[in-house]
Amino acid sequence: MNLKNIQSNVLLTIFQVAASGLVFFLLYKYLFETLGAEKIGLWSLLIGITAVSRIGELGLTGGVVKFISEAVTQNQFDRVSKIIQTILISLVVMVSVLIFISYVPIQNVLIFATKEEEVLLIKQILPISFISIFLMILFGVLGGSMDGIMLMGFKNFLLAISHVFYLLLVYKMVPLFGLIGVAYSQCIQYLFLILLTWIILKREIKNLPIIPFQWDFQVIKDMFSYAINFQAISIVGMFWEPIIKIMMSYWGGLTSLGFYEMANKLIIQTRMIVVESARIAVPVTAKNNTIEHDQSIHFSFVQNTMNITTFSLFYIFSMIAISLPLISIFWLGSLNFTFIYFAFILLVGWFFSSLQSPIFLINLGTGHVRQNLYAYIIMAASSIIFGNVLGYFFMDIGVTVGVALSLICSALYLGHWYINNIFDPGFLRLLNIYKFLIILTPTFSIISVYSVIHLDLITSLIVFILLAGAVSIFCYKIFRKHNLMSLVLKNL
Repeated sequence: MNLKNIQSNVLLTIFQVAASGLVFFLLYKYLFETLGAEKIGLWSLLIGITAVSRIGELGLTGGVVKFISEAVTQNQFDRVSKIIQTILISLVVMVSVLIFISYVPIQNVLIFATKEEEVLLIKQILPISFISIFLMILFGVLGGSMDGIMLMGFKNFLLAISHVFYLLLVYKMVPLFGLIGVAYSQCIQYLFLILLTWIILKREIKNLPIIPFQWDFQVIKDMFSYAINFQAISIVGMFWEPIIKIMMSYWGGLTSLGFYEMANKLIIQTRMIVVESARIAVPVTAKNNTIEHDQSIHFSFVQNTMNITTFSLFYIFSMIAISLPLISIFWLGSLNFTFIYFAFILLVGWFFSSLQSPIFLINLGTGHVRQNLYAYIIMAASSIIFGNVLGYFFMDIGVTVGVALSLICSALYLGHWYINNIFDPGFLRLLNIYKFLIILTPTFSIISVYSVIHLDLITSLIVFILLAGAVSIFCYKIFRKHNLMSLVLKNL
């Protein structure tokens, strides 16, 4: 992949993340105004639990990019066609069987975790939720295939357009069907993506039939050992989110879960600007690990990546923190302290987790996947312990603190392992650079909340602009002092 392709893929990825972030902001604002926080919580719980059916992927989706890319490099387009068809057919069968087996147990779990008056709605919407997850899995294969033939930027562009389409569908469907309209809209979105990506893939890969029919056991055999490592991580990740949502629903109720979902979605969607852009580290690291004998070149790349990521995270997370009161007003229509508390707590947890995201991605490139798995296991296990213990004493706030602590524990493990076994990229040095901002951000956040409570909206906006300007000036000085632009260009 040349520099031009890297730049276009990164830029289109940022565009996709920004576009989807704006769409989800408008989406949740609309759902909050029309359905309320409780229904958002129920939808979050449904999607989180039905996502367990992704176990049926067996990690095959994760191997599509690698194997198709290798086949394209060798001009083996017959094999490319066979890989796509084999994985699609395999997943259709395996995921269908898993959904059939898990339908009743998952329905019972949902009924246990929600109020009695929601039982009928759960029974109505659950089949549509499963169809939505099923279509999402199939699109994952086709999206990975587009990555394999070097059309990842175009795929991200299609995703951005589909999110806008999804939002328009929600505006149309929710007044007619209520919460079920959200499920219908998501199904239509993924059907649209599947058809469009299949047409594009067929145009690029002439051997691909209109309807997949070829299945080759050798493809599954070749991919299985590679895919199973990713599946272990995926399984832990898949169970982590539903468990958190069940805990929040049990200890705090569906309304608290709705506010938690909105706060969590806000932070995750924003951090994706940094994390998704850094995913280019995987192929770059793999290349360095293969052809470079001088380890100092690789460690220089790691150091530069950490410097760039740390700066981006500090600046973006600081801006989110001081703007939370205004986000609450514009998003929820009022100053909702439950949402603000959740968001502040989750900001801390996701910051530590995101700080270690370059190490996670670099481990994928160097083959240290097992350490990533251990980090996920620590995250999942600690969230269950902290979430239930703190939830028992402090209800919904306790569960949120438990989630943040689990993210911090996972990040500390991964960072500690990397320092002691591979290389110290200077975590303490990086934190020391931003120590003033660490103090400044919570102080500015309190000022921002105070201004919204005691001042009119226009004055509060002026205060926010002044606070954001101060943070921007401070970060700009760090950017210039440490010459971060040259590190970006050097990494590219």
